[in-house]
Amino acid sequence: MDASPPVRGEAAEPRLGRLLKQARAAKGLTQGELAERSAVSVRTISNLEGGRITAPRHSSLRAIAAALDLSGDAVAELVAAATPGAGEAGERPRRPGGVIREPLTRLLGREEDRVALSGLIVDGGSRLVTITGMAGIGKTRLAQSVGRAAQDRGVAAWWVPLAALTSADLVLPAVAEAIGARTGTVDSIEADLPERPAVLVVDNLEHLPGADAVVQDLLARVPDVTVLATSRAPLRVAGEQEWPLRPLPVPEADTPDAVRATASAGLLVERIRSAAPAFAVTEDNAPAIAAVCRRLDGLPLAIELAAARWRVLGPDDLLGMIEANPFDLRDEGTRSPEHVSLRVALDATCSLLTDRQLAALGALSVFRGGWTREAAGAVVGGGVVSDLDGLMALGLVQAADGPTGRRFTTLPTIAAYSAELARERGLTEAAERAHASWAHRWVGSLGLTVDTLTAHAPAIGAERDNVRAALRWFAEHDPDRGVELASALYQYWVHFRHAAEGLSWLVGLLERAAPAPGRALRWSEAAWLARSLDRHADAVEHARRAVAAAEDDGDAVARVAALSTLGDVVELHEPGQGIPAHRAALALAETAGDDPMLCRTLIRLGTALCDLGSVEEPLPLLRRATDLARRLGRGHFELSSLLNAANYLNHHGRYREAREALAEAEPLLPTSGPPDAHTYWRAQTAIALVRSGEVADARRFAHHSLDDATGDNQHRHTNEAWMAAAEVAIAEGRSTEACASLVQVLSSRFGLHGPLSQSLVLAGLAVAADDPRTAAGALAAVEGLRNRYGHGLPGLTRTRVAAADARWRAELGERWDALLAERRDSPVDELVAALVAA
Repeated sequence: MDASPPVRGEAAEPRLGRLLKQARAAKGLTQGELAERSAVSVRTISNLEGGRITAPRHSSLRAIAAALDLSGDAVAELVAAATPGAGEAGERPRRPGGVIREPLTRLLGREEDRVALSGLIVDGGSRLVTITGMAGIGKTRLAQSVGRAAQDRGVAAWWVPLAALTSADLVLPAVAEAIGARTGTVDSIEADLPERPAVLVVDNLEHLPGADAVVQDLLARVPDVTVLATSRAPLRVAGEQEWPLRPLPVPEADTPDAVRATASAGLLVERIRSAAPAFAVTEDNAPAIAAVCRRLDGLPLAIELAAARWRVLGPDDLLGMIEANPFDLRDEGTRSPEHVSLRVALDATCSLLTDRQLAALGALSVFRGGWTREAAGAVVGGGVVSDLDGLMALGLVQAADGPTGRRFTTLPTIAAYSAELARERGLTEAAERAHASWAHRWVGSLGLTVDTLTAHAPAIGAERDNVRAALRWFAEHDPDRGVELASALYQYWVHFRHAAEGLSWLVGLLERAAPAPGRALRWSEAAWLARSLDRHADAVEHARRAVAAAEDDGDAVARVAALSTLGDVVELHEPGQGIPAHRAALALAETAGDDPMLCRTLIRLGTALCDLGSVEEPLPLLRRATDLARRLGRGHFELSSLLNAANYLNHHGRYREAREALAEAEPLLPTSGPPDAHTYWRAQTAIALVRSGEVADARRFAHHSLDDATGDNQHRHTNEAWMAAAEVAIAEGRSTEACASLVQVLSSRFGLHGPLSQSLVLAGLAVAADDPRTAAGALAAVEGLRNRYGHGLPGLTRTRVAAADARWRAELGERWDALLAERRDSPVDELVAALVAA
């Protein structure tokens, strides 16, 4: 085949067309005859020879080659000529399809989208792909890049801009103009499409009602065409593949490295450099860059608008402006009308919503931290599924599945816009009332108890911000119902270390609410929350208010509970002083006819007596409580009575019985125990084991207990975990570690449960210490506790006191007596403080 170059001065024919024309002439065939032999249309052959198709389908090329009886090198030459980029020496390769302009700025943060979309439209994943998202999210910029990537892979692609059109009737003429077809009809487009397969990159479809039907008809009648569309909303036609475009990732840290590695920050920096080429990320400006990106939620348009103001305002004033109102960012410049500000972009996006969907968007702004479909229905009303679907289609709402099920969220920037929308439409008051009522009903429906707390805790954690918003509304508008909501969350606040927040809400609401039956229980809950925070005076005050409220109501059961609470909070700070309140509570409980309250009262009195060092009374009370709890099916009460009995038995050297009680308690832990009950159980098990001589097993339980109780998980049983660790260290002769653990107990912010435990810790410190001054201080503190509370010393404590005294008396003689004498007159609290400081 002749491949000689054209005569100088003649226009250079495309190589493929020239080769086909020469091969057809050599066979003496007309275009029509070749078409009949090859089953390839005359129009296609004409377009190939005329250079209007330069990258034909391989099947068409093979059919033509067979009709011309070509083989070997001749076929290879045809294939080479049809390969994108092939041309004469010095001929510039041409991109297949039409011109898709290359933007002047780089595409940042969309590489994964670009690669995936290129695969969809080039490799046959879908014939209609729609990039969706709010105005300014970067749909057009991405579509341009994907179209050029398709051309790089040898697929013809044309750019079809529709932003200026006013009617769907103009879509086909726009396609025809882009590809060079004679008329704007599907038949003409099918006949005149210069190259196949082909991709039409159709930009901005959302504002043309009926455009979806036009695109669907075009795809049905022209099978070699794929459409990549951009639209704020999906077209919702058969076969469509939506591609929702999300905001760019924002920096997770304020360091220069984190800023440089994040797409949103890269966009901000690049746009700032367009006006200030010397701008660089530094230790000083990295936090501001990160803050701007985070506050603008990684929205490309908003970030570009912020970059345009950086040079004038600087980081501090720019951040202040964004915090005050991000919608004030504006840049007329050369931007399209819909991109001059974030507010205008959101207005344009929301213009596609129905009135009902707009109202739903405004109402949903009352949620904090996301919401469930059921919660949205309670605020928005019926039809919420359709509302959410419409909002998600425009990228205004996102959904994600997590441990608590499917949750919906919206970006803070969009939430602020939605809140303005709600205010403008007069929706805010009704939406906030409905939101607060939903939170009240939802929390109440959980029926939170210690037994059910663990199962419901993840859901409550997910809704914490919504619950806070509801409590704020109730505090202002309906404190009585607010008290009910706060009280319903009591167990969550106690056991998941949110006591300070719970106390603030509960007391604040109680102070505002009208007196009503049931307030005694609420004040008791406030007392316990205060006690868990070591706010003793507040705890006693709230407990006394609980007793007074119960007496005013004439409610015997409430009075039992209030007296028990008063006894507990007093006892924890002043051992022995709460016992009268506990005895009064038990006397009332015996005749009140409320067995669960009687069970709780037995446990509280038995525990208080145990902590005080009583030998005879505690165990019968706790065993009676265990039996009653089993009859009632109250797993929490049964577990509590068994654990407290194990503690008593461990103190009094009855280790076998302690282990039996702990074995009975173990099956109750998964279903009836609060999170910190596992820590307490492991610590008591370790103590029972080590004192029974099973040191290796004790070490394992002690380590698990300590792992539970330290670090971010610190809670009220941390001291028991450290005591268990100390017992193991003493048994293994690791005196330094034993002392360190016991000092941790003495310094714990959770305190010690009664003088019995305090004496045991101090005796352990005395026997483990290698410093006689420490040992003398510890023994003097033990003696001071005995004098203050009048309790006897259980066997182990007594043995350790005697061992420490004998050791140092043997080594120091009269000097030891002098050391003890120096410390005997010091208050116990001062002795303990000195031991901790040392």
